[in-house]
Amino acid sequence: MHALGFYHEHCRPDRDKYLSVIAKENDTDFGKVCEMDVVCFGPYDPESIMHYSPGCYPQGQCIQAKPGTKRTNVMGQRVKLSAYDINALNALYPNSHVKEEFKNE
Repeated sequence: MHALGFYHEHCRPDRDKYLSVIAKENDTDFGKVCEMDVVCFGPYDPESIMHYSPGCYPQGQCIQAKPGTKRTNVMGQRVKLSAYDINALNALYPNSHVKEEFKNE
């Protein structure tokens, strides 16, 4: 998905409504993307294949869901594209016709 122009889901400009993220300011894997630099094709999606799992990482970064955030049990899944991933791909590449059958098995 990176090669297709997508950022990590936990880096979206509105992530602070859903997540607490501890990261260095210039951290490209955890830092928040500027709203002027990205188009969000749908709502925040914890099921996105582009979302890291909650927890802490070796360089001191941490991701935690805020209370009330839904579907946190699937955060960080790597099995398939989420429905919003598919919608975003089809919006960005209208002739691609990505379907749910696209799975990592």
